[in-house]
Amino acid sequence: MEFDTIRNLELELNDLATRKNKQRLEALIADEFEEVGKSGKRFSKSDIINELVNEESVAFSAHDFSFVVLAKDCVLVKYLTTINQQSAYRCSIWKKSQSNWQIQYHQGTPIKHAT
Repeated sequence: MEFDTIRNLELELNDLATRKNKQRLEALIADEFEEVGKSGKRFSKSDIINELVNEESVAFSAHDFSFVVLAKDCVLVKYLTTINQQSAYRCSIWKKSQSNWQIQYHQGTPIKHAT
């Protein structure tokens, strides 16, 4: 399985240059894409592209990647992020259609730190 490729694509989606490139986002995000945001709101492909192209730069790091093969050419990616000092568990489903990987689903759940 192409875990390094999928990891790199996941990281690319968090790169500001990619987020500002509507054509690249169209290629990486599947038409049937859905995201469940931390608010619980659901976003479609067009919703998320409109959000990303207008987003400001943030301090981002990702680590502890793991992969679960769900089916031939379909992978669940799980990892941790820190964005502006807020940590979250993240998961995405990537599916290979024709010769290209596309993200089908994404969800991020903030980690509440004990005080």
